Amino acid sequence: MPHTLKSLIIGMPEGKDIVEVEIGVPGPTADIKLFRQSQNKFDESQPFSGDKGFQGGKNITTPHKKKPRK
Repeated sequence: MPHTLKSLIIGMPEGKDIVEVEIGVPGPTADIKLFRQSQNKFDESQPFSGDKGFQGGKNITTPHKKKPRK
């Protein structure tokens, strides 16, 4: 069965500019792996934010979700 293709878009804060686009990467590739390949194009101190698929990346913050009913 063929896998889907993934895309990765890196934008500036508040979505004003798109600075990096990865299109057509095979579906089994992890989100964090795509990010790490693109991250070397940016300054080492550049902060990033992303969803739970990007946990463990350098200089990246992911959302903190509260447990239900707390």
